[in-house]
Amino acid sequence: MERRGFLKGATGLVGASLVGSRLASSAAADA
Repeated sequence: MERRGFLKGATGLVGASLVGSRLASSAAADA
């Protein structure tokens, strides 16, 4: 149970960082 929660949290962090970097790169491309 705890490991599954940790994996879900880690996946969420990785996804958020990927989306953030993609938004940042797109914003840089727009600028």
